[in-house]
Amino acid sequence: MFAIKTNIPTLFDEFNTLNSLFDSRSTRQGDFRPAIDVYDSGEAYVITAELPGVDEKNIDIEYSDSVLTLKAERKTDNNDKNTYHRKEIMSGTFSRSMRFSTPIDATKIVASCKNGLLEIRLPKEEALKPRKIQVSVA
Repeated sequence: MFAIKTNIPTLFDEFNTLNSLFDSRSTRQGDFRPAIDVYDSGEAYVITAELPGVDEKNIDIEYSDSVLTLKAERKTDNNDKNTYHRKEIMSGTFSRSMRFSTPIDATKIVASCKNGLLEIRLPKEEALKPRKIQVSVA
């Protein structure tokens, strides 16, 4: 039983090393890559991005030539004199571009941010939206 107790820290260290190889959010400094979901609601494409701690003034969204580009920056206090044993809260800049093959009505793109979640709605052009056709009895 004593041998098991002495090996437990080693097992956890090996697990953490293995986990960092596969985890896209590993603890490398300056690696700020928020998670993003994209789905098609039928009427529009909806993008949701996790941006906790990002001031709305530091979010830039552009749409041009069928490409949406999302840029954000999370700033931290650079005057921090603490000595960290582990630092997992990342800061820095982030940029992601997504191409849409379906024509988007760029004049109706809207974005909102609430509780650290950014939502961008990209409405499809009217001609491409699904339309239900009523069948009449002759």
